Amino acid sequence: MVWGFIRGGDECRYKIQTWEGAKATAAIACLYRGHTTFSAHLHHLHLSPDPFCPWCRTIPETIEHFLLHCSHFHSHRTALSS
Repeated sequence: MVWGFIRGGDECRYKIQTWEGAKATAAIACLYRGHTTFSAHLHHLHLSPDPFCPWCRTIPETIEHFLLHCSHFHSHRTALSS
């Protein structure tokens, strides 16, 4: 378990969170800040030779592309939306 400090209104309290919840929170924070291992971000940091999606090859692999547009993950998006 992970202890997290939460400030809400006039009181402060601690929240107990599982490791899985903490990992999910950290992943969402990274996505929100744009700090990912997607090719476009790694290319911006000069850690990848090109910014392109490994499946599409012509479109930069950004968070938006990965979550909404990449044809490789179309079946996953369809399954989640149904």
